[in-house]
Parts: sequence; C-alpha cells; structure tokens
Amino acid sequence: MIKKQSKSLVVDASVARAAGDPPNNPRSEICRDCLVQIRDSKYNICMTPEIQKEWDDHASRFSRKWQANMIAKKQFSYQPLSADSSLRKIIEESVLIFHTDLSDEAIFNIKNSIFKDCCLIEAALVSDKTVVSLDDKTARIYFSQAAKQIKEIQEIVWVNPAKNEEKPIEWLMNGAPAETERFLVNYLPKNTQ
Repeated sequence: MIKKQSKSLVVDASVARAAGDPPNNPRSEICRDCLVQIRDSKYNICMTPEIQKEWDDHASRFSRKWQANMIAKKQFSYQPLSADSSLRKIIEESVLIFHTDLSDEAIFNIKNSIFKDCCLIEAALVSDKTVVSLDDKTARIYFSQAAKQIKEIQEIVWVNPAKNEEKPIEWLMNGAPAETERFLVNYLPKNTQ
C-alpha cells in the first residue's frame, strides 16, 4: 500500500509572529490554533531560505517550538530555492498595470512589497500551491492582480487564518482543498482594506 503524501503548505512569517501576541488576543489565538491544526492534520510546511530568514527574524517563541516539532515529526520540506528574478519581474509588471498615475514613492513601495513577499509565491509553486498568510492589505492584493495575467499563479490558494469568514480551521480539517474561491485570481478585496 502506497502512503499518501501530505499536502505541503507555505506558512508566512506573519502567522508565526502573530501566534506569539498576547494569549488572550483573538488573532494570536487563531494563528496558534491554525499552526496546531497544521501539525495535527499532518500537513508538511514548505520552507525556503528567504522564508526561513523571515521566520528567524520574526517568529514567536510558540512558533519556534512549533517549527522544531514539525521538523522532528518530518513534516518539514526545505526547498533551497533562489529568488526567481524573471518571475518577480513579470509579477511586478503585471501589478503596476493596475496602479497607473502613482508617485515614484508609491511605485517603489509596491515593488518593495512584491519583492519581499514573492518568496511565498515561489515556494507555493514548488509545493502544493497553498499559502497561509495574514497579509491581505498588500501581498494578497498585488498577487491577485498579477494572477489576472499570469496563468502560473492563478490557482495558488491563499488563506488568511485571522479571517473568520475564510473558516481556516475547518478548511484545514477538511484537507485544505483547492477551492476556486480561494484562488488568487478570484480574490476580491473588501473596500475596508
């Protein structure tokens, strides 16, 4: 009998950092619950050098212990990826189409945000195309704009564990399915963001 390979998720350092906020903070609680569910549901996490550096810089004590436990349980997949400059350039160009008539500073900030978080997309493309991140205000918006033109990233699933309406724990318990409403190409940010 062939053992089914566990799904590999990309977990952003934003989740690792938030999991260490004050214990009674609802966002902190849901991030901890999400990490525990990832571990208990036997998912793997995909880590690259860039993502690991972010984790090293920002992870909470809880997240560090969780990551060590994931490594010990062999639920950890390290991918020694380098930055994909051509993919980053294509994403940047695709996003900037949506942001005409901006100041040089605003364009610089968009480019910087894309560059900082593109490692999540790169990791998703070499794993199971699934990202767990709190970043809806920049990264998710920019990558969803890019997905309108870049077929390769259209079906990347992006889930924010702090958004109750995304039902992150239920989604994890159900096998983290690649539901079309979770695809980057279908993301519609609310005006309040």
